[in-house]
Amino acid sequence: MNIRGWILVVVILLCIIFAGVSYNRLASRLPHTITIASGSETGAYHHLALQLKELLRLEYPRITVEIQTTDGSADNLKRITEGKVQFAFYQNNGMSHLGGVDGNDSGEGVQAFREVRSAANLYVEVLHIIVRKSMRANGIQGLRGVNVSVGAKESGTIQMAQHVLQHYNMSANDKQMHTLNFADTLKAFDSGEIDAAFIVTGSLSPMMRKLLGTGEYDLLPIQEVDALTFKNTAYLSFQLPRSVYSGEHSVPSQDTTSLAVKASLITHQDVPAFLVRTMTQMALSTPFRNRLRGLSEEFAKEEQDFPIHRGAMDFYHRGEPTFSSSVAEAFNDTLPYLLVLAILVIVVGATLRQNRIEKRRHTSMRLHEFMTRIGDIEEDQRGETNPQQLYRLLDVLSRIKKRAVDDRVGGRLPAGDDYVAFMVQLDGLINTIHTKLDILVASDGKVETAPRVEPSGES
Repeated sequence: MNIRGWILVVVILLCIIFAGVSYNRLASRLPHTITIASGSETGAYHHLALQLKELLRLEYPRITVEIQTTDGSADNLKRITEGKVQFAFYQNNGMSHLGGVDGNDSGEGVQAFREVRSAANLYVEVLHIIVRKSMRANGIQGLRGVNVSVGAKESGTIQMAQHVLQHYNMSANDKQMHTLNFADTLKAFDSGEIDAAFIVTGSLSPMMRKLLGTGEYDLLPIQEVDALTFKNTAYLSFQLPRSVYSGEHSVPSQDTTSLAVKASLITHQDVPAFLVRTMTQMALSTPFRNRLRGLSEEFAKEEQDFPIHRGAMDFYHRGEPTFSSSVAEAFNDTLPYLLVLAILVIVVGATLRQNRIEKRRHTSMRLHEFMTRIGDIEEDQRGETNPQQLYRLLDVLSRIKKRAVDDRVGGRLPAGDDYVAFMVQLDGLINTIHTKLDILVASDGKVETAPRVEPSGES
């Protein structure tokens, strides 16, 4: 096999290796472990995380899903920004714009959130301000001096409680305000440590049914809800109808206006688009939608605190002829291999080109050597009258001709006009010597007739 054949084999092998590596990269785009920040083990976020874990287990058995219990929404957001988890449940309460728990924008909070992205809105969470019926409180002002649970320290609940309390010139940092998660809030109610609580959860959640079903508590309305939604556009006005938590004891005792926020699934901008698309698809699958009482795709992509991740956008626009971010990521992943392949192709191409140049130079030099030799023979025969010497020159020309034809067939001489001119010159010189020998034989009958070298048919 010549060098061109070997180079072709190497290029083919490189292409096969490149295709194999690319396929392996594309086939393994989902990681072996996915981490999700949920909330407290008794909260809605944790139960939703378990549901997602089960759906992923059925669809992708090789993937391990790790669920991290947290203090809530603010803690989840922090874990996303620090890269500790890939996905988290989050309460859209405007903290990404406000920059902190107290609502003071230092600039650092907003900067830290710039890499956070949303995958989907999941459902609406309602602020339940629960009070003991024995308090007979008529509004938020009635919470002054009362022991109140305002949610865990890094939860979305304490964020929302702070905004509401500030509106009424109170603070979640006041002495009688207790930072308790939902489980500890229930215990504090039972022990009498608190008389009211801020709880943000889905309406008609089993937890709220259980608590309000005791008949010991009622829901407190927010009289100035329009002012709060004006201050923070992430908040929604929500109407809890009278007796929505019906049972032996109907709660609330009257139509109650409160605040609501969108609960969503968030991620980091650096999480691969293919993975985010897969998680978005799981969140909007029929089993998960049914758990959320008919989650719609239109609601899922409504305005949120953070921009929608490109992977989620791929899912929402899956029916449109757009260039997929997953394809772009796959190309980006294989770009180093493409660059290596391109370099190899350039090197191989340059080598082939140099070989062709060297071959042409070599064949030209070889043809030049042949032409120089027959030029010398032509000079030698001009004044030559010795038949034996002419026979010797014919023998040399015969060998040159044979070598030239063999080299031409073997590709060692070019098949161009130079070769044709050389053969014409060679055949002409052979005919000239034969003619001279014929004349010498005619003038002296004792001279043997020389064997005739046939002219080349290529001339």
